[in-house]
Amino acid sequence: KYVAHYSQLPNKKNMLSKVKSVVQTLFIEIIGDKPINELDQEDLSIFFDKVQKLPKICNTHYLKGEAIASIIEDNEGKPGLSLSTLSTPYKAALNGFLGWSYRRYSKLGFPKLSVTSHDITYLGEIDEDGGSGQRSFTQDELKKLFESSTLLNHANSAGNVHKYWLILIGLHTGARIREICQLNPQRDIEDVGGVPCFCIRRLTVEEKKDPVFMAIEDPNVIKSLKTKKSKRNVPIHPLLIELGFLEYVKCLVQADAKRLFPLFSVKNGNAGAEPGRQFIRQLEALKLRDETP
Repeated sequence: KYVAHYSQLPNKKNMLSKVKSVVQTLFIEIIGDKPINELDQEDLSIFFDKVQKLPKICNTHYLKGEAIASIIEDNEGKPGLSLSTLSTPYKAALNGFLGWSYRRYSKLGFPKLSVTSHDITYLGEIDEDGGSGQRSFTQDELKKLFESSTLLNHANSAGNVHKYWLILIGLHTGARIREICQLNPQRDIEDVGGVPCFCIRRLTVEEKKDPVFMAIEDPNVIKSLKTKKSKRNVPIHPLLIELGFLEYVKCLVQADAKRLFPLFSVKNGNAGAEPGRQFIRQLEALKLRDETP
């Protein structure tokens, strides 16, 4: 009932899949499908102690129907979920469920519970900057990626050239993959003070109400920023211009494309989800994927 309720909320598509996986799958499987009046605060601590041992990316395991306990066991001794994942989306998903359920089912025995910082005892390694210890690419690794035959083939393929531009833009902007993929060539690539820029932003309330404005936007994409300060104009690097990026954009505008990479699919409003997965597979194929802290 909570998932059904959440799916009807506006502007929550991005979080819906997380709510489903955390509340509907992980919490029940780890804690057990017990009567609601038997839930207690200790269950929340047990949940976070166990769930953090999952691998960072385990969607493929879910698709295969593998049990959560088996996934955790197979991941023993390897990096698990990051502290930021646990303390932000996982905590928010579970707290939303607990609060909503108590307000509606307290008379039936649902307890008044909430996840606090004391319920999340992180067992993984944290680097000095507070991150998960994920390292940068080395110069040799970047050379291997950008001089690979795969990238050359993408550059010469009309059906794959978007994959070529994606990682080049990532290299020359530092922008998040979702920020890049949600760009609209019709209005998000423009001159600012005579300098061609990527205009990274979300839609305003007024823009969403304007049917003429929204007719140019992709209805399947929810433009998202990490924070309000993430709104910015990023100058397009001269090397991208030299390589023909503005000509690529011109072709998209002429074709009335509403996304910078229209050949990538959109999932739950997120234009960066599918290209993110494809890029990970590309790194794995080049043996450049490294989860060692």
